Amino acid sequence: MTKPSFRTSLVIGGTGFVGRALVPHLLDRGDRVRVMTRRPASFAILDQHERLEVVCADYGNTTALEECLVGVDVVFHLASSTQPKSSNDDMLFDVQTNLLPSINLAEACARTRRARLVFVSSGGTVYGRPQSIPIPETHSTDPLCSYGIVKVAIEKYLHLYRELLELDYCILRVSNPFGPSQHLNPAQGVVGNFIHQMHRGRPLNVWGDGSVVRDYIYIDDVIAALHSAGEYDGGSRMFNIGSGECHSILDVVATIGRVIGRTPDIRFEQSRAFDIPVNILDTSLAGRELGWAPTTTFEQRISKIFESILHAP
Repeated sequence: MTKPSFRTSLVIGGTGFVGRALVPHLLDRGDRVRVMTRRPASFAILDQHERLEVVCADYGNTTALEECLVGVDVVFHLASSTQPKSSNDDMLFDVQTNLLPSINLAEACARTRRARLVFVSSGGTVYGRPQSIPIPETHSTDPLCSYGIVKVAIEKYLHLYRELLELDYCILRVSNPFGPSQHLNPAQGVVGNFIHQMHRGRPLNVWGDGSVVRDYIYIDDVIAALHSAGEYDGGSRMFNIGSGECHSILDVVATIGRVIGRTPDIRFEQSRAFDIPVNILDTSLAGRELGWAPTTTFEQRISKIFESILHAP
């Protein structure tokens, strides 16, 4: 079952990769959109949109958050100040800037008795070393990095607020999103980084021997899942969101090489302790409950990203 499309959305962390794709989608379907971000940012042509409001404030600030929640039907929580690698470098910072503000958000949403909270968790880190492949939502959660531990902790607090204050929430455990306009960061977003590096004829730094297998999901599919989660009115609270395809790092490199017509120059580096050998998500529950499924193939998406680079101003 689905509810009618909501009219007012609050996006926490709307200036990140997923947020910058979600905000135009919400505006296109007719929502009024309020973005809450810790840092000023531009939405380019959307800046003057009559239904878009950007608030520069920390969602850990209770007063600012309560003001942003006025009249809101659904909250999309996309914010994170860390990445899997950097989270282990300063675990206290991870907890202070991600877990504590998220608890503040959960309590505020619960007390409104109105706003549904859709939280983007991490399908790539919360499970740890898999005991079965593909990984179902019922799999144990034993993350190998603070990033994943904090995501699990936020999930647990959402459940607690459901029990205590009837919080309406939905969790999406998203695998590894990629797509045009992704921030170039060597520590995260391997697909976009490799496309840009290979296009420029630069060497690719690969951690370990390149055999690590991941589930890469295109940004359009993530946005479709967020849309469905915002309107979902069933009994499930947590969904894996992934492509269902498995690609090793070397597979990714080979695919990019075929698409752009270059031979990759690979530089192998020491493996990272938090990189598990394989992570592929079972998305069948999202298919049954949300009516959601990923679209097209990995190679088609690589081609689309490369075309966007070629036609960039």
